[in-house]
Amino acid sequence: MRKWKDVANMLGKVKAIVIRSRFGHEFFALGMAKALRLKVLICPKKDEEEDYNKEAEGILAFMSPFYGDMQIVPFANRYKVDGWDIVKDLCDKVLDDKIWDIFFSEGVLDLQPSVNRLEFPMNFNLYWPIGLVPDKWETDGQCGKTAEEQSSGVSGYKFLTNEFANDLVILQHFNKVADLEKVKATAKALAGEYSPNGAYIPGLEDGNEELLGLRGVPHVKYYNLYAHLEGLVGIPGTHTWIAATLFPDMPQVIVYRRGIEDWELIAEKAYDHGRSYHAVPFDEDSDMKEVFGKVEKICSDIF
Repeated sequence: MRKWKDVANMLGKVKAIVIRSRFGHEFFALGMAKALRLKVLICPKKDEEEDYNKEAEGILAFMSPFYGDMQIVPFANRYKVDGWDIVKDLCDKVLDDKIWDIFFSEGVLDLQPSVNRLEFPMNFNLYWPIGLVPDKWETDGQCGKTAEEQSSGVSGYKFLTNEFANDLVILQHFNKVADLEKVKATAKALAGEYSPNGAYIPGLEDGNEELLGLRGVPHVKYYNLYAHLEGLVGIPGTHTWIAATLFPDMPQVIVYRRGIEDWELIAEKAYDHGRSYHAVPFDEDSDMKEVFGKVEKICSDIF
């Protein structure tokens, strides 16, 4: 980890934040750009110019609804970009702890004035919904753990439908063709006393077909879905960072695999800034019954 005096010195010199993709960590990067009043440079990891330009335009389309000062680095300049790759530092675990104070105090994003959220109406009827992501099915590998290692399993969350009168919303990103039966099985496995039909899958039989799978769907198109949620439970991912930057008052219970981001530290920093974030770690040696006992106790206290 870098010393804070070195980081503070760097912050005084950095001219831009660099992003290379369009997912959860990039929301963190945009939040830091907002906090530090910096522009954002888009510089994908692509070696062919056509692929580079296509990916860069895709990143711009996905992320520009949430931050205005963004520009694409020309392909010819991709190795000479002058900016801070903060996502790399996050994944390499070299960020100073004080970065989180900056992020949680000043890193809240909002829709850009040009975005009309009424263009993306949601057609559903949910009662105090809680977003849930029990497993990770795909990962870019940046955090050093496989998707399977980061998954917590669905069975431990049955208490949410047996003891809580809240509708559950599956926020899993999945392939709407290849993974559909798998996500249906996940939703069905969550059937309980208060939710006999299991969890709600956005885009499935609700008139919001464009949202089905969420993977590949521009984030702004499901902004209103998140705006309806009362909280998030489950493993960390894109949903965690969307809520952290766009919905700071939303409680989060983060069940995370040790060895990725230090979510206990992040949650502690969030708590210092008035947020209701709660982190429960696990690893290959954990008693998952004990882990979910902690999750249930936290949920009982905040929902």
